Amino acid sequence: MSASRRTPCPPLARVPGLSACVAALLAAPLSAQSAAEIFDEALRRYQAQTEAIAAYTLVQDVMGMRTETHFERRHVDGIAMFVPVGVPGVEPESSSPLPSFPRLAEIATYEGERTLDNGACHELAVADLSSVDMGFARVPDDRMEFTPRSAAFCVDTETYMMRRVAIAGDFVAGGQSGPATMRIASDDYRDVDGLLVPFRTTVAFEGMAGAPGDAAAAREALEQARAEIAKMPPEQRAAMEAMLEGQMEALSAAASGGPQTMTMTVTEVRVEKD
Repeated sequence: MSASRRTPCPPLARVPGLSACVAALLAAPLSAQSAAEIFDEALRRYQAQTEAIAAYTLVQDVMGMRTETHFERRHVDGIAMFVPVGVPGVEPESSSPLPSFPRLAEIATYEGERTLDNGACHELAVADLSSVDMGFARVPDDRMEFTPRSAAFCVDTETYMMRRVAIAGDFVAGGQSGPATMRIASDDYRDVDGLLVPFRTTVAFEGMAGAPGDAAAAREALEQARAEIAKMPPEQRAAMEAMLEGQMEALSAAASGGPQTMTMTVTEVRVEKD
């Protein structure tokens, strides 16, 4: 396995690339009790679950914007997986976590059960990612890089689908550096023609201050947006506020230097069978 690489951090503005990578990350089901058994069984079940599916398309609402991502079934290193097609800045063959499962099976530890608001999950931990190729998380961004150091995975005790992912590491941006964590929460799984899909996914970035001036730029953009909306007639203003609610919340978080959060809601899934 290759050594850990600096992974460009996916900014919230890069919605298509980020949503494609998150969808790929959450695609595989997990089962069994030990960490090694979970990752090995995850790979086997994913192949079996999707063997009759040739491709699928996800339509999502992301911060008031509609995104549509097409995934095609391909074989990489002997493993069948679905990869996003035509997403700027995303390398299809590197977008899925499945090739990393064999190595994760060797180094992960089983941490027991954890209670969530809507169920329980099995926790798996990887203390050192230096021997794991984290290519599936790579989304180009010129301003910021993220080097993964450790990870935690939480899988549902009943469905054995991925529910929570936390990747901790270090960021470098504009001469600044420090610890950072990316958290992914996946809920409302539904079976669509044999494909299990999380219909609601929330991604949060903690500790990533960004390049110098980012907070000031976000404050300026937020003030400008509010000023423009305030000039609109009442009905148009209400419609615009509803449409831009997610983006305004993200700008507010960036302006305050707090965690940046984005929720992706699936509105349509189109599955193509072989």
